[in-house]
Amino acid sequence: MNSLNNENFTLQISEAPSDRSARSNHHKVHALGKATALSMSGIRIDLQKPESSRCDVYSNGFSANQSADNALLLENTLFLAVGPYVCALSLPQLELLWASEVDPSLCFGIYYAPKRNVLIAHGE
Repeated sequence: MNSLNNENFTLQISEAPSDRSARSNHHKVHALGKATALSMSGIRIDLQKPESSRCDVYSNGFSANQSADNALLLENTLFLAVGPYVCALSLPQLELLWASEVDPSLCFGIYYAPKRNVLIAHGE
């Protein structure tokens, strides 16, 4: 489990369950790519501050990596590397803003270069 926080938000990031019954009332699901039930893997985001809500982001292809470098919190946006994609989620709504396939196989991490004001994706 990975924890992220800033002055406005506290998040927990973990592997998303494959069991659909594990979803709650405040739960959103975003699927990236042409995922099928057999090829989907995902990341779960639990927003704990300012209010409690939950979101799962699923990707097609290789396993969605849950590591210390797969999520980046900048102001009111969560950037997430999941499978071959990097996506952006608005906070606190946990709405998908955009997603881009950045590697044909797997994105291991996402980093911010403040001097250039750019995101850098680390893939295979």
